[in-house]
Amino acid sequence: MRRPLLLTAIFGVAYLLGLGTPGLFDYDEACYAEVARAMHARGEWLETTLNGEPFFEKPPLLYWSQILGYRLFGVGPFGARFFNALAAVGLVLAVYGFSRRPLGTRGALLAAVFLGTSLEFFALARTAFTDMFLALWFTLCLGCFHRAAETWRTAPAAGTGWFLAACSLAGLAMLTKGAVGAILPGATILLFALGQRRIGALLQPVRLATGLAILAAVGLSWYVLLGLTHAGGFGFLQELLWAHHVGRFTTPMQGHGGSILFYLPVLIGGFLPWSPFLLVALAGEGLARADGEARRYLLLMGLFAAVTLVFFSLAATKLPNYIAPVLPAAAMLVGQAFELRRRQPTRPPGRLWRVAVGFTVGILSLLALAFLMAPWLLEALPEWLGEKAAKRPGLAEPWALGAAPYLAAGVLLGTAAGAVVGFARRELALVAAALAGGMLCLFLVVVLLVVPRYDAQFAAPLHTLARKAAAAAQPHRPIVLLGIRHAPSVIFYGERSTRYVSPKRLDEIAQLFAGPEPEVGITVTAYTDLLRGPGRVEVLEGQKGYVLFRCWPGAGTGE
Repeated sequence: MRRPLLLTAIFGVAYLLGLGTPGLFDYDEACYAEVARAMHARGEWLETTLNGEPFFEKPPLLYWSQILGYRLFGVGPFGARFFNALAAVGLVLAVYGFSRRPLGTRGALLAAVFLGTSLEFFALARTAFTDMFLALWFTLCLGCFHRAAETWRTAPAAGTGWFLAACSLAGLAMLTKGAVGAILPGATILLFALGQRRIGALLQPVRLATGLAILAAVGLSWYVLLGLTHAGGFGFLQELLWAHHVGRFTTPMQGHGGSILFYLPVLIGGFLPWSPFLLVALAGEGLARADGEARRYLLLMGLFAAVTLVFFSLAATKLPNYIAPVLPAAAMLVGQAFELRRRQPTRPPGRLWRVAVGFTVGILSLLALAFLMAPWLLEALPEWLGEKAAKRPGLAEPWALGAAPYLAAGVLLGTAAGAVVGFARRELALVAAALAGGMLCLFLVVVLLVVPRYDAQFAAPLHTLARKAAAAAQPHRPIVLLGIRHAPSVIFYGERSTRYVSPKRLDEIAQLFAGPEPEVGITVTAYTDLLRGPGRVEVLEGQKGYVLFRCWPGAGTGE
């Protein structure tokens, strides 16, 4: 029990420390948090809305977790993110728990640590997206199926409990992100069963029928309940399934497109500092040297990673967080490579290990250089942007990072040096310890020093003005957002609906002065000159490039 408790303590601190300090990030995180806040305020568990309109982009499992977070900790960023961070800790423990038997205790521990200290995993653990829950359900689902498949090798009629558990977990994945929750693990399990000649056990009629029934009962529960109770019946399925499933796959949505190789650099960067060792794991001393149950386990997890990568690479809509479910399999492969190397102490690391360590050290050194240059770059940025800086709040004024860049650079250089020393001594355990410890230290610097300054510069001003705008506006009047698009955080913090006005629509701007009551809104410095009409403009406050204004109706010229 010591290792699970240690993992829980280390990564619980890493993911929960300062979790409520940065405000919600626009667009997606603030969007999901606001949907959950509106449901919480209405006492609603089925119907999802955003800005007063039906919102069926995602199934509700993330929203349900956020509602529970609001009830425990109050409505705010911490409540919105708490269960997402717990899911990240749970995923680290799941990797360790399911990997112990096939990979051994040390291999499982390395896989869990490598996953928990990778860059993208850390970022997603502290940001309330659907991807962390999805990765958790997928890993648990495949882990359960692995146990079932191992049982089928000697007793094809047994293992039903593990299989049904896998089906229920795939159902939870459907409640998290829709049809992909069943498609990706289903395709993986089918291909694996065919390759391992276990298709007969998989397709055993009673077992399969029961599993599919459980999958449907869990995964389709919200869809059925909402359709039966929603005023529009099952009409919401057209938006959810067609627009946000088929539509995202066939057409880039909201400008999130990319080439078929989009996820290659994402995986390399997101799985740092461990991504260079994937080459060793795939072509050298990982999967190639594994045998028995370890090989079958890694084949299953690796096949799922490949299916997921191919699926999202073929999809037209691409976002970096979509490949979060790939990271656990990558961590298992690299963990196994390190463990197999430890079992061969007399044989020196080969060329692939030298390349992987060298590449890792080079990337860490470049990141350190980027941190060292950050103060100079941020100071020069407003001048480089010129007039455009006024349209990008937070960039128009210098962004002071204090000692944070130098501390981060020092941590990165120290981590690189530790890896070099460990490799020079032919002690890959020391390389792993240096990289893992260095990443945890880097996370602390980012969480305690960088993120609060970022929030104060970019997010907090808008959120403060959102509250003030809600207090200044007439009851039941929306907050006007002039030139500020995709900002559901204003709805969340103001607890008020918003109305977007394009800076190119002068007729809409003039209408702000035409109503019977004053309009209150938020804009950026560059657009204040557009506020002209048959009335008076009152600038209430400005913060970091954002401006809170009120338009009074009446005759006369604008001010």
